[in-house]
Amino acid sequence: MKILFVCAIELNTEGGPKTHIVEMVREWHKLGHEIWLLVPFFDQRKIKLPVRIRHYPFAGYSFFRRLVTYVFLFLALIRLLIAVRPAAVYERQMEYNPLIFFACRLLKVPLFVEINGLISEDLRLTGAPDWAIRAHEIVEKKEMAHSTGVMCTSPRLREIICSGNRNLGNKTTFIPNGANLELFRPMDRRFCRDKMGLDPQLRYIGFVGTFSHLHQPEQAVRSFARVREKIHDARLLMVGDGPRRKGCEQLAQNLGVSSHVTFTGLLRYEEVPVAINCMDVGLVIASRERLVREGVVAFKFQELLACGCPVVAHFLKPEESVRYSGVAKMAPVGDEAALDRALFELLGNPAEAAHMAERALRYVAEHVSWEKSAQLSIDFMSRMIKRGPVADE
Repeated sequence: MKILFVCAIELNTEGGPKTHIVEMVREWHKLGHEIWLLVPFFDQRKIKLPVRIRHYPFAGYSFFRRLVTYVFLFLALIRLLIAVRPAAVYERQMEYNPLIFFACRLLKVPLFVEINGLISEDLRLTGAPDWAIRAHEIVEKKEMAHSTGVMCTSPRLREIICSGNRNLGNKTTFIPNGANLELFRPMDRRFCRDKMGLDPQLRYIGFVGTFSHLHQPEQAVRSFARVREKIHDARLLMVGDGPRRKGCEQLAQNLGVSSHVTFTGLLRYEEVPVAINCMDVGLVIASRERLVREGVVAFKFQELLACGCPVVAHFLKPEESVRYSGVAKMAPVGDEAALDRALFELLGNPAEAAHMAERALRYVAEHVSWEKSAQLSIDFMSRMIKRGPVADE
């Protein structure tokens, strides 16, 4: 299959979106498909991809600069659609650009949209203006309505999107995120701590992710402060960056634990497994709003499990707790006492933590890989193209 992946983000920026894009196009290529990538300019010497790449100018993130970028993208997309004639256009939603589905409709090319969250909901949570929220809601609905297929990264998100719309449900599926098992694997802890400049004799609780309202990193700091009152050799390793990092640093200082907390800042993708392998316990925490929308946050959750790191994770619905209870300690979102208890149990019982890590590795080997995710997406696109368009209500 010839697939044109339309990318709306800068691949020079580390994070989940870049990881998903890079891993998926690599796996599609390994599966024998011809992949074209339409993307803003990036340093191809640092990110080597076995695909055909076409660039378009990225003007910036302000409202008017985005409009300029949309025009550049539209012109580049039209030119490429005519020249390449792909079997499908694949778009990972970071911002909704109505010109993409307009171009696909104009040239009658199947469009597949991959969604890991509703942008309108994020805007609402961050206090965006009503007009911006409404505009995104309109474009979201139009884009999903006119797409050939929609791929969601969680079952919960699929339920929300398809609620009350039978036709949309007929063309929407769940494709889980994977993990790069060549990178994310168990490594020698002493070696990793030496590389990160950490004390090999201490016990580390770790957080990996974006410091945002969706991940609630402040909970990691508060819980650590309480844990350290009883476990004096405990330390906290905070990996990542984002708008709430300064708040977390201030909170650690206010709680009197700042000298026992290490903030690494943003790490390169290849460095994250080293940081994870320094941890005695990893935290996967999220806001209630994110869990309502997506369920257990699977991206970093799976990468922690793949490294054999014992995990404490938030859940919202009881079935999620049951599903993952064999591979992680599950704590109800908002219940910080339960989060603390789970940390005490794993830090205080190394044998139990080791058994949990072994079960996690077996789970990952059976269920998690980017290859599996890529094959599921190819199967879905092939099936939907053969079936033809599904009219939306």
